[in-house]
Amino acid sequence: MAYLDQLKHTVEVWRRSAGAQNDYGEAIDTWAKITDITCLVQPKGGNVAREESGILITSTHKLFCLIGTNIRVGDKIKYSSKFFDVLNVKDAAGQNHHLESDLSENQ
Repeated sequence: MAYLDQLKHTVEVWRRSAGAQNDYGEAIDTWAKITDITCLVQPKGGNVAREESGILITSTHKLFCLIGTNIRVGDKIKYSSKFFDVLNVKDAAGQNHHLESDLSENQ
């Protein structure tokens, strides 16, 4: 099966912008949908914690998408009517083939 055939989900990518201010002049984070992407989202079977660059990352899902996809650390993914935080974005094995991201479901 070709890699593209495995990308069977379409999710929304949401990005934060700090443009507005509240009544006290403090920046308010607003979120806006920036794009839809084709990907594969797989649950990890619970919370999976691991250390990466000295930081403990706890994730619930893994996202796979094409290299060059507009996704960043700190974005949110809307998948199956739930939001997930993007914890990292890595070029899988440094092969410039596809990206892998750990996601954490918003509670």
